[in-house]
Amino acid sequence: MDKKTAVSFFNEQCIVPIKEIEKKTGGRDMPMRRQAWNDYCDMLYKDGQITNKQRMNWDQPLSCK
Repeated sequence: MDKKTAVSFFNEQCIVPIKEIEKKTGGRDMPMRRQAWNDYCDMLYKDGQITNKQRMNWDQPLSCK
């Protein structure tokens, strides 16, 4: 899997629910977004969808900055 595809899936699967939580708390929770990205990359690695090199070298997507 390339990073563009991973970010697209991440934004659909993870950021959308995070935005719902943020609506209730009143602001962007950047630590939660960054942790979600790290957890997502770990899951992709453990499932064999990305290499360890990809997991270690991909920076946070714009939705986490």
